[in-house]
Amino acid sequence: NPIEHKAFSFLSKKWSGVVFKNYDIIKELAEKTTTKTGFSVNAYINTKQYEIGRKPTEGFMQTMPVVFNDYLPKWNYKFEY
Repeated sequence: NPIEHKAFSFLSKKWSGVVFKNYDIIKELAEKTTTKTGFSVNAYINTKQYEIGRKPTEGFMQTMPVVFNDYLPKWNYKFEY
């Protein structure tokens, strides 16, 4: 998500030096993050339990616009629309 990636630098500035004692602190600081151009963050805490090691279906992989990089594909990817 290109918008999400652009938010990281602003979130990092807001979170600098803060001890994360719980998820509510992270959520509150994220929601206070804004830019001069009017960008703001809406945050929520997802409490859903996800199954570990679950593989995506073939249909999902064919319909999602995700392109994984050859170098470290678990961490490097982009969305092509």
